[in-house]
Amino acid sequence: MLAAIREVESRSAAELVIAVQPAAGDYVHADLIAAAIAAFAALTFLLFAHQEFGLVWLLLDPLVVGALVALLSARSPRLRRLFTPASRRRAFIELAARAAFFERGVHMTSGRTGVLVYIGLTERMAAVVADRGVEAIVPADRWRAARRRVEDAMAHGAPARALALAAAISGLADALEPYLPRADDDVNELPDEVLE
Repeated sequence: MLAAIREVESRSAAELVIAVQPAAGDYVHADLIAAAIAAFAALTFLLFAHQEFGLVWLLLDPLVVGALVALLSARSPRLRRLFTPASRRRAFIELAARAAFFERGVHMTSGRTGVLVYIGLTERMAAVVADRGVEAIVPADRWRAARRRVEDAMAHGAPARALALAAAISGLADALEPYLPRADDDVNELPDEVLE
């Protein structure tokens, strides 16, 4: 990822920041859905099993199973993705990316040429947020296509995802360089590191 930052910044006046976060949103709803399904399955088993169970089992076992599955879900990005629609995960990523853009000071470059690539590991999604200086100069269709390549790179399987993502981020330079060429006196205003 550091090589991708250097590639973009060596070919354009843009200042690139990459932020990688474990999760962009709150997934308590997914944990509760998983717990409810598990509790219902446990209750169904107790009610329809061939052996008889006491009333205490019928009351407590579904609660215990539900609580255990909720804890499991809280530690399982896969379960959280399963119980969260892609549109909601996309909304989490977009909101978190815009917040990080301001929190990390990406908007404070002198030419308003900051670009943030935000990666949510739980969501397996990425978002690209650019400052006004980029959006005003780079043609919208060209910038949209470059952003889409970064976002689509997260759909690759685990072994290829990091390579595809690094290549797509490096590819942002192709969209930026013709419109925001790097000046000889360009100053590196933001740290060249992956923020976590």
